Amino acid sequence: MSAAQADLLFRESLLACDVPVVKSWVLWTGVTLRTRFSLRPWGAVGIVVWFLAALIGTAALIYGVVANLPLLVALALVAPIPFALLWGQQYRAGLVAGYAFWLVVLGSLPAWLAYQAYRAIEYLALFVLRFRYSDRVPLPRPPAFSKR
Repeated sequence: MSAAQADLLFRESLLACDVPVVKSWVLWTGVTLRTRFSLRPWGAVGIVVWFLAALIGTAALIYGVVANLPLLVALALVAPIPFALLWGQQYRAGLVAGYAFWLVVLGSLPAWLAYQAYRAIEYLALFVLRFRYSDRVPLPRPPAFSKR
């Protein structure tokens, strides 16, 4: 089974398990992103170009709204359609990514920041404990497991 077929199987499995449709497609898009990025030589290039287009499109959308330029807003809103073609045969995932990109990023950002804070606390605790407990006694090793 190819990676693209495995990605589709993942999406269909989510749907079969009653995962909501939009969530299934967004999760499938994340899996497909890895597949697209790993294709050589053009998969990563296409995804990088797509990402840059997403950033430019977002800037154009914001500028169009702020400057009251309805044509620019409309262009920015339809831009994910042609740029989804950079995802090759998985263009539907590119289309989902184009419209869900900022929802996923903004939704994930607080969790990512909290995880980074947790990692910093763990590092600090490890650093402090290394110097604080010099009288630690090593635990005895468990007896070796033997098969009979």
